[in-house]
Amino acid sequence: MLRGATLALLLCLTGCANPWRDAFAPARPGAPTLERLAGPAIVREAPWERVGPALERARAAIAADPQHPDDWPIEKRRAFDAPLLEALRVNAADFDIVGRSRFTSTTPLDPADGSLARAAAQRGAVMAVWSSRFLGRTERLVSEPVHSYTSGTLSRRDRDGKRRTETYSETTTTYVPVKVQADEREYIAFFLAPR
Repeated sequence: MLRGATLALLLCLTGCANPWRDAFAPARPGAPTLERLAGPAIVREAPWERVGPALERARAAIAADPQHPDDWPIEKRRAFDAPLLEALRVNAADFDIVGRSRFTSTTPLDPADGSLARAAAQRGAVMAVWSSRFLGRTERLVSEPVHSYTSGTLSRRDRDGKRRTETYSETTTTYVPVKVQADEREYIAFFLAPR
């Protein structure tokens, strides 16, 4: 029973990781947390060819502005977000950006698997628009099982002084880290809420 509970806990801990949720950053520090949605959010994809240039223009606009973005009034923030929302193919008059999630991974992700929709709903977003791009090849460590087999014979004397021989066999699995080449991708998702 203990073994089953341990296995269930291990599966939950390894299977419950959600990079979309873990990498979430609010659009504004101290922004109020929206009420969690009862169901999952809508998930859409936007091509990187639209999102990438919009992010570069946004970065340049922030660098050129003498005021820190955290101090912008809501009207200026919405005007700043409008071109990005257009690149995401959503109507800027209907949505605000609640936050975003940005990370790199060598593990292929499927945003349609429900993890992005759940992460967005947890933040009160009704929609998540994601994009990704290939960054290049990189090395990563994976654990490969190495099996070893041992067998032998043991001789011993029992309580009566008689010699007893016993054979044994044992299988051991050790996981060894191995470097492999993997494709690295950058993922970004914007969490959107209605105005």
